[in-house]
Order: sequence, then C-alpha cells, then structure tokens
Amino acid sequence: MKLWDVNGTIKCGHRLYNVQKFIVADNAMDAVTMYRKEHPQAKCLQVHFKYELQKAEPQIIFTNLRKKS
Repeated sequence: MKLWDVNGTIKCGHRLYNVQKFIVADNAMDAVTMYRKEHPQAKCLQVHFKYELQKAEPQIIFTNLRKKS
C-alpha cells in the first residue's frame, strides 16, 4: 500500500475550494477513484506519491478544505 496526496478544486456557490485528501491505496488510479466518490465534480486533480506503507486498508485518512477565492 502507498499513501497518496490528492488535491482538487470544487465550486460551491460562487466560491472555489481546494480539497486535499491523504488516501491509502495500491495505485494512483485507485486513490483518484476514492476521491471522486466523495467529490465527483472536482476539477484540476493533482496526485502525488507520499510514501510506502507496510500494512494498511484502502481508506481516506485526512481531508483538508481551503477557500481559494
């Protein structure tokens, strides 16, 4: 398993928000799929590998929401 940092932009009303999630998954596509389940309307997705984990279940372990504008 690997830890992935996935960032995307969502629109809520007239405001834009950056949503960052740390996701445990086997590969980047699985991480994006888990991210898209919660935020299907997200744009500008960026996926970054953080580090390797020994034993873990696929899950979202951290979510951060910041106002962009």
